[in-house]
Amino acid sequence: MRDPERITEVLAQVEELWRLYPDWRLGQLLCNVAAWSDPTPESVWNVEDDEIVAQIQEHLQKTSVPAST
Repeated sequence: MRDPERITEVLAQVEELWRLYPDWRLGQLLCNVAAWSDPTPESVWNVEDDEIVAQIQEHLQKTSVPAST
């Protein structure tokens, strides 16, 4: 059985990404993240939760604006 404690972290990452792209629909957001991990049509079924989190974090790091010094 998968650890139910992962849900909070996964949803927090999804929320952070969704706030970056508020015009995306939830299904669109999830399909895009799954495709970043695996560009095959069945990726949404096959991608693991930890990979979703990793892909979101990587994308957020790429798109974040560095703080000015």
